[in-house]
Amino acid sequence: MRRWGSLFLCVGFGLLATGCPKGQPDFNQGKKAETIQDYDAAFVFYQKAVKKEPYNASYKIKLNSIRFEASEKHVKAGLELRKKGDLQGGRIRIRAGAGDRPSSPWRTRSCARR
Repeated sequence: MRRWGSLFLCVGFGLLATGCPKGQPDFNQGKKAETIQDYDAAFVFYQKAVKKEPYNASYKIKLNSIRFEASEKHVKAGLELRKKGDLQGGRIRIRAGAGDRPSSPWRTRSCARR
């Protein structure tokens, strides 16, 4: 009887260890960054989580959601700069929000210039 208990215990710990998602730490850090409205950092963390687990649907959903939030934040900041008279800075921020800048971390292929 004691052998069976040890066997079940070992199998249980093995399943627990293998069942842990690889991208969970990055996903948790992304959620923390999102709560303080640091959308650029959250995007990077969610992107790392998706790279580690490309078939995790909830990671992909959060990544796309935060991409939208970060873009919206950049566009709003660009419009504020434009209202204040900083046309160049406003243009840069709006283009960053649109994913038009090569250094933009959320740039997608559909936004690439031809």
